[in-house]
Amino acid sequence: PAMRITAGGVVARFSPLAASPISGYNVGTWTGCSSVSNLVCSVTMSSTPKNVSLTFVAQKFVVSISKTGSGTVSSTPTGISCGSTCSGQFFYNSQVTLTATADNTTSRFLAWTDDFCSLDTSHSGQFGKVCTITSIGKDYAVTPTYQVLRTVTVTAVAGGTVSSNADAFNHQISCTTGSSDADCTGYFDDSTSVTLTAAPTSNEYRFVNWGNANPASDSCPGDASTSTNAVGKCVISSITD
Repeated sequence: PAMRITAGGVVARFSPLAASPISGYNVGTWTGCSSVSNLVCSVTMSSTPKNVSLTFVAQKFVVSISKTGSGTVSSTPTGISCGSTCSGQFFYNSQVTLTATADNTTSRFLAWTDDFCSLDTSHSGQFGKVCTITSIGKDYAVTPTYQVLRTVTVTAVAGGTVSSNADAFNHQISCTTGSSDADCTGYFDDSTSVTLTAAPTSNEYRFVNWGNANPASDSCPGDASTSTNAVGKCVISSITD
């Protein structure tokens, strides 16, 4: 019989025709056979030419996401949107790109904990937000890690500014009268120390006190100095809520 097969395996030339898929492929569909049993195609020959075809199908493997912390993961090609769908099936030898996204107010992306990720370090985050599995050939369990963030909001009154200690990863506070809510809100890693600094904007003002110190903090002391440029500091030693 005349044969047509797709890439992914070999077929013995004699009847019955036995299919042998190579690694990463399964036997798909025979057509033109008189009968098929256990992947073997039997052809009953006659004076009429026989045309037989076989399609080999690439296997699918599962990529599953196990998140640590709050964030989402999506995949290219589509299949994972985690959130809700935290596993997907992808064809043998295909490339899968996973993108981790934090909301940047309750969490930030930290790292992929898996050494098989090819990392895109051009994205922000300690090790890059994008993990690429270059050639799928087995099932993968992938773990992105997110850092919990805590929120500190201040209100600046006339005559002063409030700023927070620098942190490379989080939105900082730089708040004056009339500032936007965004400038007066900062997001900090859970259980870290936060220092707020209040300073007058001119010699017409001086720092007096913190109006509503957090009772869980170490100290938000009032500055008793009468100096017109006195600066007040509020230290929250371990921010947890």
